[in-house]
Amino acid sequence: MRGASNFVKALPPVTQNKLRRKPLVAALLLPFAIGAVASQSAAAAVLPVANCNDSGSGSLRDTVAGARSGDTVDLRSLACNSISLVGSELSVTQDDLVLQGPGSANLTIQGLQTQLNTYNPAIIHHGAGTLRIDSLRITDSGNSTSCIESNGTVSLNESVVTGCRGTGVSAQGLTMRNSTVSKNGYIGVVSAGDTTITGSTISDNGGGFAGGVSIASGPGGTVRIENTTISGNKAHSGYYVFAHAAGFIFASSVTITNSTVAFNSADSGAPLSDVGALLISSPQVTLESTIFANNSNIDLVVNAGTVIGGHNNLLMLGATVSGSAANALLPADTIKADPKLLPLADNGGSTMTHALGAGSPAIDAGNNNAGLASDQRGAVYARVFGTRADIGAFEVQSPLPITIGPGFTGTWYDPTQSGHGIFVEVLDGNLFAAYWFAFTPDGTQQSWFGGVGNYSGATATIAHVNQPGGGRWIPNFNPANVVLQPWGGFAFTFSDCNHGRVDFNSGLGYGAGHMDLTRLTKPAGLSCP
Repeated sequence: MRGASNFVKALPPVTQNKLRRKPLVAALLLPFAIGAVASQSAAAAVLPVANCNDSGSGSLRDTVAGARSGDTVDLRSLACNSISLVGSELSVTQDDLVLQGPGSANLTIQGLQTQLNTYNPAIIHHGAGTLRIDSLRITDSGNSTSCIESNGTVSLNESVVTGCRGTGVSAQGLTMRNSTVSKNGYIGVVSAGDTTITGSTISDNGGGFAGGVSIASGPGGTVRIENTTISGNKAHSGYYVFAHAAGFIFASSVTITNSTVAFNSADSGAPLSDVGALLISSPQVTLESTIFANNSNIDLVVNAGTVIGGHNNLLMLGATVSGSAANALLPADTIKADPKLLPLADNGGSTMTHALGAGSPAIDAGNNNAGLASDQRGAVYARVFGTRADIGAFEVQSPLPITIGPGFTGTWYDPTQSGHGIFVEVLDGNLFAAYWFAFTPDGTQQSWFGGVGNYSGATATIAHVNQPGGGRWIPNFNPANVVLQPWGGFAFTFSDCNHGRVDFNSGLGYGAGHMDLTRLTKPAGLSCP
């Protein structure tokens, strides 16, 4: 079609020469088809951090100090890979604030370099609202009492908190999504309110009475843990004289689903009697398709009278009632066996997981009552692969069976982020074109960028993504004025004809991260696979 031809002419010459032209109506309609853009509060602002200094104009401290509640402090354009907090903690006085990073592998905020043995967390949130931390790595130099402390709620997304001398995260409420809290000296996460942890790993923390998690949301509080691994945490008996475990949860309602709790330990020094992977004080505990295995002494300790509901769990060592040797009332279909867990490792996705070894009794023995689309690793790893879901956070599956072909041409988006998306076109010669129609990081204008790369099997890589600029609207358009500014790169992985993931890394302030993809449109006449 004539419109498609003109669209192609606007692309760089190398792309024009390789494109096999097809109808590109979907590309022209994409900004409208994907959905309405959510309105933003006029009071909220995006404030870029200008430099990597500890203090002074344009620093992280300076930008945070000048922000209003609800603002976003944007660190995505920084050229450095770390910011060291030398003199004091980073103080957040606003009720609500977002710290937006470029990716946890790209930028670290490192806690205090001085004041050993003083009470100084790396980041302290004095507000009563939510401190949201996105795509950052938080650590310390061994001098901070903790990495993150909040008088309100902490929302940790696509981030890593590690290597803190004390507690990793301590808050009045907590949400974690696709994040890692590991190798902290006291307790991994402490929450005194409602807590939701999904797609995350809490591992190798230790030294306190509850090395991995200590959640005390109290009467009326709820705790939900799903698609999560709690592994290798250690509790020490020297701190308290009551029953303890590598994890402690006190709430009115506790639900753990499609998760793995393994290789946690707690020493049993007198007068302590109950030592387990998790100690849960709640009248109602629901376990769904979850593994407890290879923990010291016992997997689960609950109070007398606790009702344990749920289905399709594996408890290798079983459970006890606090204060007695009686077996807790587990669901009738609970498996008591060795799940043959492999060591904690990078098995794909953004967090570490325990894969299931060959012949594991957990394979095809679980459920997906939670309706999860993927296992802990994210979009391209199906939650159900086989006759049934596997028990635990990890789903065994063959190498992705799908092969990219012309049927992948179309528009793709994330339904949770309706308002922007990607046009994909599969070309001859194993070429793969993708253009993302979105907005600038500061939200002031529309933006689009893309390029052409290669595909093989279920993956496609576009190493050189460009963002065009310099053009003007007709009748003043002059193609000679168009400048292609290097933007970064894309990497696509598809799990089937309708689902996938794009990982991105930009040097223009868009940062690094990923977006889960769902198909929106497919040109008529094409089939997939």
